[in-house]
Amino acid sequence: MTSNPTARPFIVGALLFLALVAFWPGRARGASPSPVAPSPALSPVAAPAAPAAPKTARCELVVNNRTPFRALIHLDGVYWGWVGAQQSFTFRGIPAGDPIGYATTQYVEYSWGPKTLRCAGQASWDLSF
Repeated sequence: MTSNPTARPFIVGALLFLALVAFWPGRARGASPSPVAPSPALSPVAAPAAPAAPKTARCELVVNNRTPFRALIHLDGVYWGWVGAQQSFTFRGIPAGDPIGYATTQYVEYSWGPKTLRCAGQASWDLSF
């Protein structure tokens, strides 16, 4: 049976963190702002906001898993999540276009794809045997 640990490591860690925050270079006190470009927080008149960048088109992918296994979903080589057995799930925020979908079971007993999914607004993908 081991004894309960002391609070000493926690206290030492907290003190080191506070010392690091106090002496961090970006928070130096007394440093005068650059005369060339005043900081926006100190400026009496706020600068006009820059125009928002155009948003890229996004789409939704509905994955219908009609198998008895959980399916792990990858789009363009990036893991997006999983869909439970006999379930459907909607993945949102996928960049519009033609992503390449690939799905596997958790232990790679089965796999689906690669499949090119035309994603313009909403697309669906049925996984079955």
